[in-house]
Amino acid sequence: MTMDQEGTPYPPDGSSRNENRWAILQGVYYAFGGLWPLLSLSSFEDVTGNKRDEWLVRAVAGILLVVSVVLWRGALRRQVDASLRLVAAGVGLVLGLVGIGSGMSGRISWLYVPDGLIHLGFAFGWLMLALGVGRDRRPQHTAKG
Repeated sequence: MTMDQEGTPYPPDGSSRNENRWAILQGVYYAFGGLWPLLSLSSFEDVTGNKRDEWLVRAVAGILLVVSVVLWRGALRRQVDASLRLVAAGVGLVLGLVGIGSGMSGRISWLYVPDGLIHLGFAFGWLMLALGVGRDRRPQHTAKG
């Protein structure tokens, strides 16, 4: 095992501390977004407006829960790889654009606009981490010889 700057072990091909934190944070947000309508559709509708297709609300809630579990699993195993980053950023981008566009058009509650901004924030965060902004620095390994 290799150690990062703070002395925490990670596998040589493991994800960075900030990637793990970002995955956990997004997973928490998605877990709340998924659990709320499944546990109390009436309170969810009280805040976000009546839903014509309850099956669709349940389907999206279930998808959010699956994504949250996958994000947590990757983070806890320090295995936030390129595929997981792509899914996390892609889901954030899609939900963000749909929430903002539909909320601003009046098709759904205006509350989906700030929710959409949070989703876009997750996508932007993954982009920044991919570009190396905010990525924690690990010691460089050199061959001794």
